[in-house]
Amino acid sequence: MAKIFLTGGSGFIGSWIARYLYKHGHLLTLLLRESSRLDLLEGIEFERITGDLSQSISFSGSIDYIIHAGALVRSHLSWDYYRINTYGTKNVIDLARRLSVKGFLLLSSIAASGPDGLGHPVSHYGRSKLLAEELVKRSGLSHTIIRLPVVYGPGDREGSRMFELLKRGVGLLPGGDHRLSLIYVEDVADFILKIIEERRFRGETINLSDGKIYHLSDILRIAGFLMEKKPIMLTLSPGFLSLIVPFLDILFKNHSPISRDKVRELLHPGWAFMESYKISPRFDIEAGLRETVGSLRE
Repeated sequence: MAKIFLTGGSGFIGSWIARYLYKHGHLLTLLLRESSRLDLLEGIEFERITGDLSQSISFSGSIDYIIHAGALVRSHLSWDYYRINTYGTKNVIDLARRLSVKGFLLLSSIAASGPDGLGHPVSHYGRSKLLAEELVKRSGLSHTIIRLPVVYGPGDREGSRMFELLKRGVGLLPGGDHRLSLIYVEDVADFILKIIEERRFRGETINLSDGKIYHLSDILRIAGFLMEKKPIMLTLSPGFLSLIVPFLDILFKNHSPISRDKVRELLHPGWAFMESYKISPRFDIEAGLRETVGSLRE
């Protein structure tokens, strides 16, 4: 039984990590904002620390490991990504040093390595995550960095928009029919559980996926089949997205369905790891999408 400090625990991926750790008997402390929604944490016992990644974290308890899953993925202000994702990581590192933790796990993104994982981020989000990785590498902490591709599964509020369109018979291809690496969210949580229980903090940077490469249109067709729909594919060209997004930013600010920063990523057709860590995922694409689609009916 380990004592674990988790950031980002109220989010889609973080809540699944919390659920898996709690189910296996670990003690959880979660850093949460005042405004954090707790619906995804129902049934999980944890100590709550109220705070924000952009500020120094006030906590003096006993902790074995820190899992830093908190991040900002959407903003109409470029600086926000660095304030939360880069400077916020520094604040979590400072906490880890004060508590002398045994291991530090950073959840990063394929965006940090850029299109097809070739090492050149093209968005502010990607650059902010790459800088966060560098801070962890230079921290002197025993650490592991996990870069994630598209993660899907029940509880994904962002992905649910695309599935809601599928219910109406429309398969949306924003920016084109991208090549993607994927992983089901429970496979992510299970892998992180193993990292903790095996005490695997060797300074690795791991590209984690289910080991396959997909086209977005194929994913939508499989999901459509599971919904008993035959979707019409609608492609929104990068040029069209570049044209409308500034107006969406003005209208919706951080609640816009797509940001200018995301369009920078959508201009590139390939978001698949050329090399990824070999795992035996419990969920293949059909099983994972079946769980995801089923959760939308509940």
